[in-house]
Amino acid sequence: MKFDYNRTGAFFDLGLLPATDCVDSLILVYREDPAHDWEIFPFTKTGNVYAGILTTPYGRTGEYALAVGEPGQSGIGMSAKDKGMLIYPNPAADQVFIENIPMECEDISICDSNGKSVLTKKVPDGYASVLISVYNLPPGKYFLIASDNKNNRISETVLTVIK
Repeated sequence: MKFDYNRTGAFFDLGLLPATDCVDSLILVYREDPAHDWEIFPFTKTGNVYAGILTTPYGRTGEYALAVGEPGQSGIGMSAKDKGMLIYPNPAADQVFIENIPMECEDISICDSNGKSVLTKKVPDGYASVLISVYNLPPGKYFLIASDNKNNRISETVLTVIK
């Protein structure tokens, strides 16, 4: 499923995204029907601060909408230098693709809210991206931590797992 956004001209999205700094917070939300609360739905965003597409491979019967989440939640509008590791989709249900992994990274660990490592993936030498399955993790917020060969943290970010 694909959802377009466009903040140029007289499109309806201009009211949702009045300034370029709003676009980096654009998220896809879903609810089964009006009796249920909106929840963030897994998506991948392509585009720029003016127009783009939110894509999800998980189609469910129900209602979808574009919403403005927390600043920086989607990563659009940030320079590559400021991004650190980029995770998508985030939130995720099955697997996450991690890009912009620091060159000195040897392992990527996913830790629960208590700091306990629940999953570790070895990053092959020279790789700047990896795919990690989060299918078996319970829903919740996790810390994704990149470590070097001396187990020093070199980058970290937050991952949300949904079901």
